Amino acid sequence: MTPYLKKLEKFTSEAKDVLQEQQDKRKSFADQKRRPAPSYTSRDLVLVTKPNQSNKKAGVTSKFMPRRDGPFIIVERKSPASYSVENTDSPQLPVRI
Repeated sequence: MTPYLKKLEKFTSEAKDVLQEQQDKRKSFADQKRRPAPSYTSRDLVLVTKPNQSNKKAGVTSKFMPRRDGPFIIVERKSPASYSVENTDSPQLPVRI
């Protein structure tokens, strides 16, 4: 291995170390401001965020549409971040989210 390649390998490894240190610092700073994720149980009432789409023909803009829909009742927890919900007004109807 030539001296140039040794020097290049040394600089590359140092750059990786500095990059990892900076990433750890940014993560620790961000974690100080972060709130814990909410934990919901069965039968809790929740609002669901829905994607807003503009419809020019109907004269509807997403800016003025409601950003959340609901309330919905949580039926079961499928994973740490996803839940099965049902409508409070008519539980028989499927909820498409």
